[in-house]
Amino acid sequence: MTTPAEPLLHTVAEAAELLQISARTLEGLIARGDIASFRIGRLRRIPHTALADFIGKSLAEQAEFEPAEALRIIRRVGRTG
Repeated sequence: MTTPAEPLLHTVAEAAELLQISARTLEGLIARGDIASFRIGRLRRIPHTALADFIGKSLAEQAEFEPAEALRIIRRVGRTG
């Protein structure tokens, strides 16, 4: 079995670091439903795909990004950790 290049799930701290925002800001985004997450017992986890989805939606809402540019950025995020 091969290990994926990017973990499937992130802690709040890991996800916040990937997005270069504070954990408190990320928690607000989660509370508003902007970023999907779930609990495993008392632990909150954020799927890596939820981060890419959030970035894609955010870029699409901003007129300065063309769809092709947004897609390139999403793909780049999917390759980095």
